[in-house]
Amino acid sequence: MDHDRLQRAKMVEWRKAGSLISRGEVDAGSAGIAAPILNADRLGLGSISYVVADTTDDRTMARLAALAVAGAREIEGALI
Repeated sequence: MDHDRLQRAKMVEWRKAGSLISRGEVDAGSAGIAAPILNADRLGLGSISYVVADTTDDRTMARLAALAVAGAREIEGALI
């Protein structure tokens, strides 16, 4: 899959799941967790993200993803 198609697929995944976890895509040895901050029209304004070691266990990654989503929703609520 080419880079643009991969990016579009990840954006679809991000919108469905509310967060995105990426391992080793930006820096070797690192993993990223992000949740979008959307406006009232559901357009992206920014994101909350964490970078952790790619050895971080799945349970911790899921917990961090949930915290990122909760933080993003709180910011969205403050903007409305």
